[in-house]
Amino acid sequence: MHSSWRNCLFAGVAGGLLLFVATGVHSNFDSIWPCSFLRLGRQGGRRLSLSSFNDPNTRSYKSSPASAVLEDDLPGHRQQTHQQTRPPNILFLLLDQWRYDWDGHHTETQTGPLPLQTPFLWEMGRSGTRFTQAYTPSPFCAPARACLASGMEYEQTGVLINRPNNWNPDHTTIYKLLRDVGGYHTMTCGKDDLYYNDFRFPHYQNYKMRNLPDIDLGFSDAIRQDGKVRVMKDPPAHNKKQLNEPYRDFLNSQVVQMMNGTQISARDAYIACMTGEGPEGGCDATSFPESIYPDDFVRDRAIDLLKRKPSDSKPFFMQVNFPGPHHPVVVTSSMARSVMDRLWPPPVNPQQVEFAPSGEAMTCQQQWKLSGKKHVRVDPAKMKLVHPQKEGRCNYGAEIEHIDRLMSSIVEQLKATGEIANTVVVVAGDHGENLGDNGT
Repeated sequence: MHSSWRNCLFAGVAGGLLLFVATGVHSNFDSIWPCSFLRLGRQGGRRLSLSSFNDPNTRSYKSSPASAVLEDDLPGHRQQTHQQTRPPNILFLLLDQWRYDWDGHHTETQTGPLPLQTPFLWEMGRSGTRFTQAYTPSPFCAPARACLASGMEYEQTGVLINRPNNWNPDHTTIYKLLRDVGGYHTMTCGKDDLYYNDFRFPHYQNYKMRNLPDIDLGFSDAIRQDGKVRVMKDPPAHNKKQLNEPYRDFLNSQVVQMMNGTQISARDAYIACMTGEGPEGGCDATSFPESIYPDDFVRDRAIDLLKRKPSDSKPFFMQVNFPGPHHPVVVTSSMARSVMDRLWPPPVNPQQVEFAPSGEAMTCQQQWKLSGKKHVRVDPAKMKLVHPQKEGRCNYGAEIEHIDRLMSSIVEQLKATGEIANTVVVVAGDHGENLGDNGT
Protein backbone atom coordinates (compact mmCIF):
# COMPACT_ATOMS: atom_id res chain seq x y z
CA MET A 1 0.00 0.00 0.00
CA HIS A 2 1.31 3.46 -0.93
CA SER A 3 2.82 5.11 2.14
CA SER A 4 0.86 8.34 1.72
CA TRP A 5 -2.39 6.37 2.00
CA ARG A 6 -1.49 4.13 4.90
CA ASN A 7 -1.68 5.25 8.52
CA CYS A 8 -2.15 3.51 11.85
CA LEU A 9 -4.37 3.67 14.90
CA PHE A 10 -3.63 2.87 18.48
CA ALA A 11 -5.44 3.49 21.75
CA GLY A 12 -4.44 3.94 25.34
CA VAL A 13 -6.13 4.15 28.71
CA ALA A 14 -5.66 7.00 31.21
CA GLY A 15 -7.73 8.78 33.77
CA GLY A 16 -10.19 5.89 33.91
CA LEU A 17 -11.36 6.41 30.32
CA LEU A 18 -10.34 5.03 26.98
CA LEU A 19 -7.95 7.32 25.13
CA PHE A 20 -8.32 6.63 21.44
CA VAL A 21 -5.09 7.38 19.64
CA ALA A 22 -5.43 7.27 15.89
CA THR A 23 -3.29 8.08 12.90
CA GLY A 24 -5.55 7.11 10.05
CA VAL A 25 -8.53 5.14 8.87
CA HIS A 26 -9.62 1.55 8.76
CA SER A 27 -11.18 0.29 5.56
CA ASN A 28 -13.47 -2.50 6.77
CA PHE A 29 -15.46 -1.30 9.78
CA ASP A 30 -18.29 1.14 10.34
CA SER A 31 -17.20 4.25 12.19
CA ILE A 32 -17.86 6.55 15.08
CA TRP A 33 -16.08 9.31 13.18
CA PRO A 34 -17.01 9.81 9.56
CA CYS A 35 -15.61 8.69 6.25
CA SER A 36 -14.24 5.48 7.82
CA PHE A 37 -11.76 7.81 9.50
CA LEU A 38 -11.37 7.09 13.20
CA ARG A 39 -12.31 3.47 13.44
CA LEU A 40 -13.28 1.81 16.66
CA GLY A 41 -14.32 -1.16 14.58
CA ARG A 42 -14.34 -4.62 16.09
CA GLN A 43 -11.43 -3.76 18.36
CA GLY A 44 -13.31 -0.88 19.95
CA GLY A 45 -16.81 -2.23 20.53
CA ARG A 46 -20.08 -1.11 18.99
CA ARG A 47 -20.07 -0.32 15.28
CA LEU A 48 -21.85 2.87 14.30
CA SER A 49 -21.88 4.86 11.07
CA LEU A 50 -22.48 8.59 10.92
CA SER A 51 -22.63 8.80 7.14
CA SER A 52 -26.42 8.70 7.35
CA PHE A 53 -26.44 12.19 8.86
CA ASN A 54 -25.65 13.60 5.41
CA ASP A 55 -28.08 11.31 3.62
CA PRO A 56 -31.47 13.09 3.33
CA ASN A 57 -33.22 9.75 3.02
CA THR A 58 -31.90 8.33 6.29
CA ARG A 59 -30.93 11.38 8.35
CA SER A 60 -31.77 10.99 11.99
CA TYR A 61 -30.78 12.94 15.07
CA LYS A 62 -31.92 10.45 17.68
CA SER A 63 -28.31 9.68 18.64
CA SER A 64 -25.15 11.76 18.47
CA PRO A 65 -21.54 10.91 17.60
CA ALA A 66 -20.65 11.50 21.23
CA SER A 67 -23.15 8.90 22.39
CA ALA A 68 -21.17 6.18 20.65
CA VAL A 69 -18.19 6.87 22.90
CA LEU A 70 -20.36 6.09 25.89
CA GLU A 71 -21.83 2.83 24.62
CA ASP A 72 -21.44 0.32 27.43
CA ASP A 73 -20.14 -2.40 25.16
CA LEU A 74 -16.80 -0.64 24.69
CA PRO A 75 -14.14 -2.93 26.17
CA GLY A 76 -13.24 -2.14 29.77
CA HIS A 77 -15.82 0.62 29.85
CA ARG A 78 -19.10 -1.09 30.70
CA GLN A 79 -19.27 -0.22 34.39
CA GLN A 80 -17.79 3.26 34.16
CA THR A 81 -20.32 4.63 31.68
CA HIS A 82 -23.23 3.96 34.01
CA GLN A 83 -21.53 6.00 36.72
CA GLN A 84 -20.97 9.09 34.58
CA THR A 85 -23.32 12.04 34.79
CA ARG A 86 -22.41 13.50 31.41
CA PRO A 87 -20.57 12.50 28.22
CA PRO A 88 -16.78 12.71 28.29
CA ASN A 89 -14.78 15.59 26.90
CA ILE A 90 -13.05 14.82 23.60
CA LEU A 91 -9.57 16.12 22.77
CA PHE A 92 -8.76 15.39 19.12
CA LEU A 93 -5.09 15.97 18.21
CA LEU A 94 -4.71 15.94 14.42
CA LEU A 95 -1.30 15.93 12.73
CA ASP A 96 -0.74 16.85 9.09
CA GLN A 97 1.03 14.38 6.79
CA TRP A 98 2.08 11.97 9.54
CA ARG A 99 3.58 8.76 8.20
CA TYR A 100 2.00 5.58 9.61
CA ASP A 101 5.18 3.85 10.78
CA TRP A 102 6.77 6.92 12.38
CA ASP A 103 4.66 6.61 15.50
CA GLY A 104 7.21 5.51 18.08
CA HIS A 105 6.03 1.90 17.92
CA HIS A 106 7.89 0.83 14.78
CA THR A 107 11.53 0.33 15.67
CA GLU A 108 12.54 -1.30 12.39
CA THR A 109 12.06 -0.28 8.77
CA GLN A 110 12.87 -2.05 5.50
CA THR A 111 16.21 -0.24 5.43
CA GLY A 112 17.24 -0.29 9.09
CA PRO A 113 16.38 0.74 12.66
CA LEU A 114 14.26 3.83 13.25
CA PRO A 115 15.57 5.89 16.22
CA LEU A 116 12.38 7.92 16.76
CA GLN A 117 11.70 8.90 20.38
CA THR A 118 8.05 9.76 21.16
CA PRO A 119 7.31 8.97 24.82
CA PHE A 120 3.80 10.44 24.75
CA LEU A 121 2.72 8.34 21.77
CA TRP A 122 4.54 5.32 23.13
CA GLU A 123 2.69 5.47 26.42
CA MET A 124 -0.66 6.06 24.72
CA GLY A 125 -0.17 3.04 22.49
CA ARG A 126 1.39 0.87 25.18
CA SER A 127 -1.56 1.25 27.53
CA GLY A 128 -4.25 0.49 24.98
CA THR A 129 -5.06 -0.72 21.47
CA ARG A 130 -3.09 -0.04 18.31
CA PHE A 131 -4.88 -0.19 14.96
CA THR A 132 -2.30 -1.30 12.42
CA GLN A 133 -4.48 -1.67 9.31
CA ALA A 134 -5.64 1.91 8.77
CA TYR A 135 -6.06 3.90 5.58
CA THR A 136 -7.00 7.46 4.76
CA PRO A 137 -9.80 8.35 2.30
CA SER A 138 -7.38 10.67 0.47
CA PRO A 139 -3.62 11.37 0.44
CA PHE A 140 -4.42 15.11 0.37
CA CYS A 141 -5.21 17.34 3.33
CA ALA A 142 -8.48 19.06 2.42
CA PRO A 143 -10.27 15.99 0.97
CA ALA A 144 -9.31 13.81 3.96
CA ARG A 145 -10.53 16.44 6.40
CA ALA A 146 -13.73 17.01 4.44
CA CYS A 147 -14.47 13.30 4.85
CA LEU A 148 -13.74 13.58 8.56
CA ALA A 149 -16.00 16.61 8.96
CA SER A 150 -18.92 15.37 6.86
CA GLY A 151 -19.13 11.64 7.52
CA MET A 152 -19.14 11.08 3.77
CA GLU A 153 -16.93 9.14 1.41
CA TYR A 154 -14.31 10.91 -0.68
CA GLU A 155 -16.30 11.30 -3.88
CA GLN A 156 -19.37 12.66 -2.05
CA THR A 157 -17.89 15.64 -0.21
CA GLY A 158 -17.23 17.85 -3.25
CA VAL A 159 -13.66 18.41 -2.01
CA LEU A 160 -11.66 16.20 -4.39
CA ILE A 161 -8.43 18.24 -4.32
CA ASN A 162 -6.90 20.72 -1.88
CA ARG A 163 -9.68 23.26 -2.32
CA PRO A 164 -11.74 23.28 0.87
CA ASN A 165 -14.18 25.81 -0.55
CA ASN A 166 -15.53 23.17 -2.93
CA TRP A 167 -17.39 21.88 0.13
CA ASN A 168 -21.14 21.43 -0.40
CA PRO A 169 -22.78 24.05 1.89
CA ASP A 170 -25.76 21.73 2.39
CA HIS A 171 -23.65 19.16 4.24
CA THR A 172 -23.75 19.05 8.00
CA THR A 173 -20.65 18.33 10.09
CA ILE A 174 -19.71 16.17 13.02
CA TYR A 175 -18.89 19.38 14.90
CA LYS A 176 -22.43 20.68 14.45
CA LEU A 177 -23.90 17.38 15.58
CA LEU A 178 -21.69 17.31 18.65
CA ARG A 179 -22.71 20.87 19.52
CA ASP A 180 -26.41 20.88 18.64
CA VAL A 181 -27.32 17.27 19.34
CA GLY A 182 -24.67 16.08 21.75
CA GLY A 183 -24.62 19.28 23.82
CA TYR A 184 -20.88 19.84 23.43
CA HIS A 185 -18.89 23.07 23.50
CA THR A 186 -16.98 22.54 20.24
CA MET A 187 -13.61 24.15 19.49
CA THR A 188 -10.92 24.04 16.83
CA CYS A 189 -7.55 25.68 16.32
CA GLY A 190 -4.74 25.50 13.81
CA LYS A 191 -4.72 24.46 10.15
CA ASP A 192 -8.11 22.76 9.77
CA ASP A 193 -8.31 22.93 5.93
CA LEU A 194 -12.08 23.37 6.14
CA TYR A 195 -14.50 25.64 4.26
CA TYR A 196 -13.48 29.30 4.70
CA ASN A 197 -16.79 31.13 5.16
CA ASP A 198 -18.00 29.93 8.51
CA PHE A 199 -20.39 32.68 9.53
CA ARG A 200 -18.96 32.95 13.08
CA PHE A 201 -15.37 31.91 12.56
CA PRO A 202 -14.24 32.61 8.96
CA HIS A 203 -10.84 31.30 7.98
CA TYR A 204 -9.59 34.88 7.69
CA GLN A 205 -10.74 36.99 10.61
CA ASN A 206 -13.01 39.87 9.58
CA TYR A 207 -12.81 38.81 5.94
CA LYS A 208 -14.96 36.43 3.91
CA MET A 209 -14.32 35.01 0.48
CA ARG A 210 -16.47 36.55 -2.20
CA ASN A 211 -19.12 34.45 -3.96
CA LEU A 212 -19.17 31.86 -1.19
CA PRO A 213 -22.25 31.42 1.00
CA ASP A 214 -21.90 31.62 4.77
CA ILE A 215 -22.41 28.35 6.62
CA ASP A 216 -22.18 27.07 10.17
CA LEU A 217 -19.43 24.47 10.54
CA GLY A 218 -20.56 23.84 14.09
CA PHE A 219 -17.90 25.44 16.27
CA SER A 220 -18.64 27.19 19.55
CA ASP A 221 -15.17 28.77 19.49
CA ALA A 222 -12.31 28.68 17.02
CA ILE A 223 -8.87 30.08 16.17
CA ARG A 224 -8.29 29.06 12.56
CA GLN A 225 -5.10 29.63 10.58
CA ASP A 226 -3.18 28.98 7.38
CA GLY A 227 -0.66 26.25 6.77
CA LYS A 228 3.10 26.68 6.65
CA VAL A 229 3.34 27.89 3.04
CA ARG A 230 0.36 30.22 2.78
CA VAL A 231 1.49 32.14 5.86
CA MET A 232 4.49 33.31 3.83
CA LYS A 233 2.30 34.93 1.19
CA ASP A 234 1.19 38.54 1.46
CA PRO A 235 -2.53 39.24 1.04
CA PRO A 236 -3.73 40.69 -2.28
CA ALA A 237 -3.12 44.41 -2.56
CA HIS A 238 -6.82 45.13 -3.02
CA ASN A 239 -7.76 43.60 0.32
CA LYS A 240 -5.32 43.97 3.19
CA LYS A 241 -7.96 42.67 5.59
CA GLN A 242 -6.77 39.21 4.66
CA LEU A 243 -3.86 39.95 6.98
CA ASN A 244 -6.26 39.04 9.78
CA GLU A 245 -4.88 35.53 10.00
CA PRO A 246 -3.68 34.78 13.54
CA TYR A 247 -0.30 33.15 12.88
CA ARG A 248 0.74 35.64 10.21
CA ASP A 249 -0.33 38.49 12.47
CA PHE A 250 1.62 36.93 15.34
CA LEU A 251 4.81 36.63 13.27
CA ASN A 252 4.46 40.21 12.08
CA SER A 253 4.16 41.38 15.69
CA GLN A 254 7.32 39.62 16.91
CA VAL A 255 10.99 40.61 16.66
CA VAL A 256 13.82 38.05 16.83
CA GLN A 257 17.55 38.48 17.10
CA MET A 258 20.14 36.87 14.88
CA MET A 259 23.47 35.55 16.12
CA ASN A 260 25.22 38.74 15.00
CA GLY A 261 22.85 40.87 17.07
CA THR A 262 20.69 42.07 14.18
CA GLN A 263 17.00 42.29 15.02
CA ILE A 264 14.55 41.30 12.31
CA SER A 265 10.85 40.56 11.96
CA ALA A 266 9.89 37.05 13.06
CA ARG A 267 8.03 36.64 9.79
CA ASP A 268 11.16 37.51 7.80
CA ALA A 269 13.09 34.89 9.77
CA TYR A 270 10.28 32.39 9.28
CA ILE A 271 10.25 32.94 5.51
CA ALA A 272 14.04 32.68 5.31
CA CYS A 273 13.98 29.35 7.15
CA MET A 274 11.02 27.89 5.25
CA THR A 275 12.54 28.80 1.88
CA GLY A 276 16.02 27.55 2.81
CA GLU A 277 17.78 30.92 2.49
CA GLY A 278 19.94 30.31 5.54
CA PRO A 279 21.82 32.91 7.59
CA GLU A 280 22.21 35.21 4.60
CA GLY A 281 18.44 35.62 4.49
CA GLY A 282 17.88 35.87 8.24
CA CYS A 283 17.60 32.22 9.30
CA ASP A 284 20.18 31.18 11.86
CA ALA A 285 20.50 29.38 15.19
CA THR A 286 18.88 32.16 17.25
CA SER A 287 16.38 33.80 14.86
CA PHE A 288 13.98 30.84 14.61
CA PRO A 289 13.21 29.69 18.18
CA GLU A 290 10.35 27.46 19.36
CA SER A 291 8.53 30.57 20.59
CA ILE A 292 7.59 31.40 16.99
CA TYR A 293 7.39 27.83 15.66
CA PRO A 294 4.07 26.98 13.91
CA ASP A 295 3.29 23.86 15.94
CA ASP A 296 4.02 25.70 19.20
CA PHE A 297 1.66 28.49 18.12
CA VAL A 298 -1.13 25.95 17.66
CA ARG A 299 -0.42 24.35 21.04
CA ASP A 300 -0.61 27.77 22.69
CA ARG A 301 -3.93 28.53 21.00
CA ALA A 302 -5.30 25.17 22.15
CA ILE A 303 -4.49 26.05 25.74
CA ASP A 304 -6.08 29.49 25.21
CA LEU A 305 -9.29 27.81 24.06
CA LEU A 306 -9.27 25.49 27.05
CA LYS A 307 -8.77 28.38 29.45
CA ARG A 308 -11.57 30.51 27.99
CA LYS A 309 -14.21 27.81 27.48
CA PRO A 310 -17.34 28.16 29.63
CA SER A 311 -17.16 26.78 33.14
CA ASP A 312 -20.65 25.28 32.89
CA SER A 313 -21.45 21.58 32.92
CA LYS A 314 -21.17 21.12 29.14
CA PRO A 315 -18.60 18.61 27.90
CA PHE A 316 -16.10 19.97 25.38
CA PHE A 317 -14.80 18.78 22.03
CA MET A 318 -11.58 20.35 20.78
CA GLN A 319 -9.78 19.58 17.52
CA VAL A 320 -6.14 20.70 17.53
CA ASN A 321 -4.79 20.86 13.96
CA PHE A 322 -0.99 20.87 13.99
CA PRO A 323 0.61 22.15 10.74
CA GLY A 324 3.41 19.59 11.07
CA PRO A 325 4.98 17.38 10.08
CA HIS A 326 3.72 18.57 6.67
CA HIS A 327 6.38 20.04 4.39
CA PRO A 328 8.26 22.34 4.40
CA VAL A 329 9.83 20.28 7.18
CA VAL A 330 11.94 22.94 8.88
CA VAL A 331 13.14 22.51 12.45
CA THR A 332 14.69 24.91 14.94
CA SER A 333 18.30 24.76 16.04
CA SER A 334 17.51 22.91 19.27
CA MET A 335 15.24 20.44 17.46
CA ALA A 336 18.00 19.77 14.92
CA ARG A 337 20.57 19.22 17.66
CA SER A 338 18.30 16.72 19.40
CA VAL A 339 18.44 14.25 16.48
CA MET A 340 21.70 15.09 14.70
CA ASP A 341 23.82 12.26 16.11
CA ARG A 342 21.39 9.40 15.48
CA LEU A 343 21.56 7.10 12.46
CA TRP A 344 18.44 7.49 10.30
CA PRO A 345 17.46 4.77 7.79
CA PRO A 346 17.39 5.70 4.11
CA PRO A 347 14.27 5.37 1.95
CA VAL A 348 13.46 2.42 -0.28
CA ASN A 349 14.73 3.13 -3.82
CA PRO A 350 15.44 6.82 -3.06
CA GLN A 351 15.31 9.33 -5.90
CA GLN A 352 15.96 12.55 -3.96
CA VAL A 353 19.42 13.27 -2.59
CA GLU A 354 18.10 15.14 0.47
CA PHE A 355 16.54 11.94 1.80
CA ALA A 356 19.51 9.62 1.32
CA PRO A 357 22.63 11.20 -0.19
CA SER A 358 24.57 7.92 -0.06
CA GLY A 359 21.74 5.37 0.09
CA GLU A 360 22.92 4.30 3.55
CA ALA A 361 21.85 5.01 7.11
CA MET A 362 23.65 8.11 8.35
CA THR A 363 23.52 10.88 10.88
CA CYS A 364 21.94 14.24 10.13
CA GLN A 365 25.39 15.81 9.94
CA GLN A 366 26.42 13.35 7.26
CA GLN A 367 23.21 14.02 5.34
CA TRP A 368 23.74 17.78 5.54
CA LYS A 369 27.30 17.47 4.26
CA LEU A 370 26.41 15.24 1.31
CA SER A 371 23.15 16.88 0.27
CA GLY A 372 24.92 19.87 -1.27
CA LYS A 373 23.01 22.64 0.48
CA LYS A 374 24.24 26.12 -0.40
CA HIS A 375 24.72 27.46 3.12
CA VAL A 376 26.75 26.32 6.10
CA ARG A 377 24.75 23.94 8.27
CA VAL A 378 26.88 23.66 11.40
CA ASP A 379 29.29 26.08 13.04
CA PRO A 380 32.40 23.85 13.32
CA ALA A 381 33.74 25.84 16.29
CA LYS A 382 30.50 25.68 18.27
CA MET A 383 28.53 22.57 17.49
CA LYS A 384 25.62 23.82 19.58
CA LEU A 385 25.02 26.55 17.01
CA VAL A 386 23.29 24.39 14.45
CA HIS A 387 21.25 26.46 12.06
CA PRO A 388 17.60 25.49 11.48
CA GLN A 389 17.42 22.53 9.13
CA LYS A 390 15.09 21.80 6.23
CA GLU A 391 13.65 18.55 4.83
CA GLY A 392 15.16 15.08 5.10
CA ARG A 393 14.20 12.16 7.29
CA CYS A 394 16.04 13.27 10.42
CA ASN A 395 14.24 16.63 10.37
CA TYR A 396 10.88 14.93 9.82
CA GLY A 397 11.65 12.85 12.89
CA ALA A 398 12.68 15.93 14.86
CA GLU A 399 9.36 17.65 14.14
CA ILE A 400 7.35 14.57 15.12
CA GLU A 401 9.26 14.34 18.39
CA HIS A 402 8.59 18.02 19.04
CA ILE A 403 4.86 17.62 18.37
CA ASP A 404 4.92 14.64 20.73
CA ARG A 405 6.09 17.01 23.48
CA LEU A 406 3.46 19.60 22.55
CA MET A 407 0.64 17.05 22.66
CA SER A 408 1.83 15.93 26.06
CA SER A 409 1.75 19.52 27.31
CA ILE A 410 -1.90 19.90 26.27
CA VAL A 411 -2.79 16.75 28.20
CA GLU A 412 -0.81 18.10 31.16
CA GLN A 413 -3.02 21.19 31.07
CA LEU A 414 -6.07 18.95 31.44
CA LYS A 415 -4.40 17.11 34.28
CA ALA A 416 -3.74 20.43 36.03
CA THR A 417 -7.43 21.36 35.82
CA GLY A 418 -8.61 17.89 36.82
CA GLU A 419 -10.42 17.36 33.52
CA ILE A 420 -8.33 14.51 32.17
CA ALA A 421 -10.29 11.94 34.22
CA ASN A 422 -13.34 12.58 32.03
CA THR A 423 -11.59 13.23 28.71
CA VAL A 424 -11.22 10.96 25.68
CA VAL A 425 -8.02 11.79 23.80
CA VAL A 426 -7.67 11.00 20.10
CA VAL A 427 -4.47 11.40 18.07
CA ALA A 428 -4.70 11.12 14.29
CA GLY A 429 -3.00 11.94 11.03
CA ASP A 430 -4.98 13.13 8.00
CA HIS A 431 -2.69 11.22 5.59
CA GLY A 432 0.84 9.86 5.33
CA GLU A 433 4.16 10.77 3.74
CA ASN A 434 6.50 8.82 1.45
CA LEU A 435 9.74 10.28 2.84
CA GLY A 436 11.53 9.44 -0.39
CA ASP A 437 10.28 5.84 -0.68
CA ASN A 438 9.68 4.67 -4.24
CA GLY A 439 7.98 1.49 -5.41
CA THR A 440 6.64 0.51 -1.99
